[in-house]
Amino acid sequence: GMQSAIYYYVLFAVTAMIFHGLLGRSTRTLTDNAALAAKTLGMGLVALYGLNELVYRLTHALINNQTNLNDVSISARIDTAPLSTLLIVLFLAPFVEEFLFRGLVFGGLRSRSRTVAYLVSCVLFAFLHVWQYAWGNQDVTYFWLMLQYLVPGAVLAWAYDHSGTLWTSVALHGLANALSVLVSRL
Repeated sequence: GMQSAIYYYVLFAVTAMIFHGLLGRSTRTLTDNAALAAKTLGMGLVALYGLNELVYRLTHALINNQTNLNDVSISARIDTAPLSTLLIVLFLAPFVEEFLFRGLVFGGLRSRSRTVAYLVSCVLFAFLHVWQYAWGNQDVTYFWLMLQYLVPGAVLAWAYDHSGTLWTSVALHGLANALSVLVSRL
């Protein structure tokens, strides 16, 4: 619990230091276009849940209901260390992941090719969420679970691309994680 929180806080601090210029530009864009960011956030949430439902059904048909160990792991951590886990899942991880995958990867590739930017940022985001389970369980079928992360990756990239500010994708990511945690606790 506390080790993970310290790890993510350090990642958060390092990300904020490295991307301070992008952080400033994103914040200015948010303040200049708050209405667009809010509208994008709402549309992103609808797209995320609608498309996720389709992909969830497809992946379960393909992979014999293999459990998403990332979700199970988060649920178990909430049971043992609720405050530090919620801090990580709702704030620190969305910030770090959005600045890395959408800011660095997507933003870095977008000027060359929007298609490549979407593809690479989505695949890397999906890979981050499953590789440790495939490796730890010595089972490459866990890579099929990457399909479940391609939709969120694409919607989060779209939210940044459409609104012009990473704060929209950070908020969408945190909100999606919050809803996921809430649903898993019901």
